[in-house]
Amino acid sequence: MNKMSVAALALVVACGTAMAADTTSGTTSSTPSTTTSTTTTHHHPSFESLDKNKDGFLDSKEVASHASLKKAFASLDTNKDGKLSKEEYSKWQ
Repeated sequence: MNKMSVAALALVVACGTAMAADTTSGTTSSTPSTTTSTTTTHHHPSFESLDKNKDGFLDSKEVASHASLKKAFASLDTNKDGKLSKEEYSKWQ
């Protein structure tokens, strides 16, 4: 074989190996891979569904069954009155 044929064969083998490696990840080298952004969305219960006594506020008893809200309660209670207003609750992320 001449040098040109050997170089062409080496190139074909190298490209085939690269494409085979890419197919294990589900992409091919001719298609640019994209990175998907994962956004965590929190699905919080509505204020109204938590306000069991319908007084317009959430107290510690009303949030007791929601661990993440219970944990955030003190920091959300910005006026430190021991209950959350709808406005304070809306700050919960």
